[in-house]
Amino acid sequence: MRRLILRAVARVGSIRGKRLMLGVALLGCACLALSCGSDERENVPPDTELIGFPPQGSEHSYKVVMSWEGSDPDGQVAAYETAWHDGTAYTGMFEDLDWEETVATIDTFEVAADSCPAIGPVCHHGHTFFVRAIDNDGARDATPAYVGFEATSLTPRSRIVYPPRQAGQFEVTQPTCVKVGWEGSDPDGHVVMFRYALKKVLDPPSEQPPPFGDSRWSPWTTAGEVVITNLTPTADPEDTWDLYTQAMDNAGAVENVFDEARNNIRIFVDESLDSSPHVAICCVEGACTGESEPTLGCRSTDDPAAMDVPINVPVGTQVSFRASAVQGAYASKMIQIAFRVNDPEEPGAWLAYNDANLCYPSGDQGYFVQPDLHTFYVWAKDNFCEFGSTAVAHIVINGVTP
Repeated sequence: MRRLILRAVARVGSIRGKRLMLGVALLGCACLALSCGSDERENVPPDTELIGFPPQGSEHSYKVVMSWEGSDPDGQVAAYETAWHDGTAYTGMFEDLDWEETVATIDTFEVAADSCPAIGPVCHHGHTFFVRAIDNDGARDATPAYVGFEATSLTPRSRIVYPPRQAGQFEVTQPTCVKVGWEGSDPDGHVVMFRYALKKVLDPPSEQPPPFGDSRWSPWTTAGEVVITNLTPTADPEDTWDLYTQAMDNAGAVENVFDEARNNIRIFVDESLDSSPHVAICCVEGACTGESEPTLGCRSTDDPAAMDVPINVPVGTQVSFRASAVQGAYASKMIQIAFRVNDPEEPGAWLAYNDANLCYPSGDQGYFVQPDLHTFYVWAKDNFCEFGSTAVAHIVINGVTP
């Protein structure tokens, strides 16, 4: 009986031992499983695909729409990076590119098309576009999507609009100071800069513009005009000047055709030419703010001798002086005006030439005529050449006893 009990105890102990070993084994597996689960899994980078783009190696406008999409097998795409390479092929490292981050999946780009032929309207430039996705763990597509194409642009045009001349007129005669103005147009974009070249007609290349890299071309500028001073008077054909203008558009394409009377004019210089404006001054009864007052008399630069002939006006009469001016033959507009009383010296301060400043004294209080002679001067300046051209007219008022 005791042996049976011992065997039973031994058997129970054996069963308990096996259970304990099994528990330990299961605990070990559980720990191993937990240990394996706590290790960080390796992130799979995203993938990128171009879905809207010019065909590889094709010609396309310099304005190009690109669209793309990305996917991530173990997360999601958080952003993209785009980059451009100068040329239709690339053999360098991706990280050497200048990447720009974006969350967009479509964008319109304007790229350069600035390689222009000597003759012909189409300029071009090769480009390669790259795009890569970035996932929510910061991993980047190691094989970005890309495409290479040839960007094209049509050449712009410039047109000389000043000095004024008849339609199609190629040759102009100007003073030794010349103001030249121009404008531009572009069939597939807009003009952003201009430059000009001035050369003697017979200087090489004879009757042609200087080469594009020649120092006789001015720097590129956004300005629409230039003032050229101290031109040599034309004594013989060797002293005749040719002026050319050239436009550049927003793709970098440069004008390469020069037409007489459009973007090329020939300038003969006559140093005797004058560009003084025409100036007139009238004495009007009443203040400047009045309307339809009688004119007591006018004087102008058309008749210099008459300006010294006095106009008799009763003492105490309220008068004002109204001026008008027309720019000289080689200017395009009037820019300034000034009045002076009993002082023929050129004024040191000027007013803008506009309707508000063409009457003296301004406001609702005029000038009350005083006894004896008083001279009223009006100075006017146009925009001729570098500093403008001025002229002065005056009117003499003789205050007489009623």
